[in-house]
This record gives sequence, C-alpha cells and structure tokens, in this order.
Amino acid sequence: MRSCMWIKKNIDNIDMFLPFVKFNGIDTNVYTAEWRYVRAFGVIGMAAIMWLLGAFYSIYYNWLKYSSNKITALLLYATISYPLFLSSIDERFFLDLFGTTIIYMGVCIWGTKKLLLDRN
Repeated sequence: MRSCMWIKKNIDNIDMFLPFVKFNGIDTNVYTAEWRYVRAFGVIGMAAIMWLLGAFYSIYYNWLKYSSNKITALLLYATISYPLFLSSIDERFFLDLFGTTIIYMGVCIWGTKKLLLDRN
C-alpha cells in the first residue's frame, strides 16, 4: 500500500499487467473486454456497461441510417466503431475513445473532409 500524505489515505497498489493463465499448455494474459468489466464492476456492472454500449451504438447507427449529412456521420461512426471489433481481444472502448487520440483523429478527419469533399 502506498501512502498519500496529502489526502491522508492509503491507496492499494494496482497491477500493471493482467495475471497469466495456462490455456491448453500456453501461458497467456489476453482477456476479453468483459473480463475487465467483471473484475472492476462485477457481473451486474459488466452487463450494465455492455447494455449501455450496445444502446449507444444502436441509436447512433439508426440515426446514421436516416441522417441527411451522411458523410460526416459515417466518418464519425467509422472512427468510433473499431472497439466493437476489438472487444474480443481486449477492452478498447474506454482506453481509446476517452483519450486525446480520438480528438486528434476527429479533427484530422473533419479537416480532410472539408478539404477534399466540401469544395464548392
């Protein structure tokens, strides 16, 4: 335990790496996104997070389907949908979508769209 004198509380040490397990004779520490959510929030918390993520992507997809500005909406959906495909390997929703990289990517995609597609 580390001591944080300025807040007068002890903080538990956090494991930097996921624990290794033996699977068919191979040592591995690759987990799905669900395992991290279960470890952090329990089974009910994992179900709630997965439901919220599913609802968000479903609502956004349906909005995209009927949107009048399809190019911008499609570019944004393409930018934020890749964690759906990577969730079987590792948790990417909160690691990638709530960082500064996504803002940088959004600005670059918006600028490229303005430069290449919105020339009138």
